[in-house]
Amino acid sequence: MTSSIGDLQARLQAAVDDLPLDSLTEAREHLRGVVLPRLHHLARTSSNPQLREALAAVNRAGVELDSGRRHAHETHRVTRDYMHACLGAPTRDDDRSYRYIEHAVHAPPMRPISETAPAVSPRRQPAPWVTDDPKTWPGRVDESLVPQRFHFSAPERVIAHRVARLDPHRIAPLPRAGGRTADAAVDGYAVEFKTLQPHSGTQHGPHHIGRVIRRMQHDSRQSTDPLVYGQGNNIVIDVSPVGLSREKALQGLNDYLRDQPELTERLARVRIMGTDYDIDWNRTRG
Repeated sequence: MTSSIGDLQARLQAAVDDLPLDSLTEAREHLRGVVLPRLHHLARTSSNPQLREALAAVNRAGVELDSGRRHAHETHRVTRDYMHACLGAPTRDDDRSYRYIEHAVHAPPMRPISETAPAVSPRRQPAPWVTDDPKTWPGRVDESLVPQRFHFSAPERVIAHRVARLDPHRIAPLPRAGGRTADAAVDGYAVEFKTLQPHSGTQHGPHHIGRVIRRMQHDSRQSTDPLVYGQGNNIVIDVSPVGLSREKALQGLNDYLRDQPELTERLARVRIMGTDYDIDWNRTRG
């Protein structure tokens, strides 16, 4: 029996390690960081309809790559959970270990800043079969793991639901125990959710993007707790309530990346969700 369990464990481990996570990630990074920006530039400067068709096709390919990569991650997680629960197999503390909520958040491997650029794309839409019923969503939002006082705020919940409607992520709020803490755990990573809200007499512009990022990073440096320290380095900003244009949002992000080199070095990912666009600056390889 022991040898049979060991053999099964080895087979499952080999199957998991053969999942194409790295190749899918590399293809997605090339698509977002190289191909899409070039096509967007060409589409803006040309009236050739074939360029727009090509851009739409590449965007669809990006969605498929993201879906395949996340399904591979989910298969990896489920298999490891099964091995740990049923076979007593130890889980490795590497960048591909995922739990629903982790107090010690894994830091994904990072690319050099020189190899990155914000990827701009039309706002992604859920699959045709996704409805308001969470059972139809590819992802899952679960607030039952923390007390009521730690549940998502209304704006945070809007972001969590949007993310879960698009991709098979596991999202849960993090308990805020002393000092600043990230809002959510997304596939085990600490992520900060921020929403720009309209205010009377306030005209939102590019500087508001940098202000949000700077505040998150400044607050996270006030603590030695790794969960708090890392909370300002992976940020999702919803700017759709204020109608910030794609050009202004992109300018604000680029200005921050250029003008704050020390803080930018600590950033892992910044995602900006607009009314009709998505911007993703991503240094992670995981």
